[in-house]
Amino acid sequence: TNALFLIGGDSANPSRALIKFDLSSLPSNAVISSATLSIYATVDEATTASTIRVYRQIRAWTEAGATWNTYDGSTSWQTAGGFGALDCEQTDIGSRATTATETVNAFKDISLTPTTKAGIDLGNGWLLKTDNEALADRYRYSSSDATTAANRPKLVIVYTLPVGGGGAMVMTLRHGRPSIIAPASGAQVIRHGR
Repeated sequence: TNALFLIGGDSANPSRALIKFDLSSLPSNAVISSATLSIYATVDEATTASTIRVYRQIRAWTEAGATWNTYDGSTSWQTAGGFGALDCEQTDIGSRATTATETVNAFKDISLTPTTKAGIDLGNGWLLKTDNEALADRYRYSSSDATTAANRPKLVIVYTLPVGGGGAMVMTLRHGRPSIIAPASGAQVIRHGR
């Protein structure tokens, strides 16, 4: 694995990213009021503006096996790059415009639109890609293997539970594992992961 991942194009070679978080501790009946994916930009290789979009992944890919051509090291995507209709949904669940001169060494937040656990993830994570991969719009971001743990991708979900479930809860996931679930206004803190 690599400490960085790329999203965008360099005028000839597009780069996309697959990302997945363990959402098993998010209650299935959670009503999500906000969900934000944050990725840490480290290198700006862009000369044009673009938009990063997040798509729910349909195929169950493996981290060790996913490449541009295969999702598990041996089985081909429907379309190379994992963006076929059988690979991932074709409508994004979140996006973020980027400029040709983004600030690096900073998190870039992408607001996600789903309001339910089932709506936010099909269990296979997401594909991140830019709108026009023929442009020179590529950035490098810290991956889940980044040396600095604080720079790894994170997902923050604010949610409530139906009647009797208490107030707003905040769930922060880093590098694919839950780190803290806590009520937004104090009370009980439940710690997960490492």
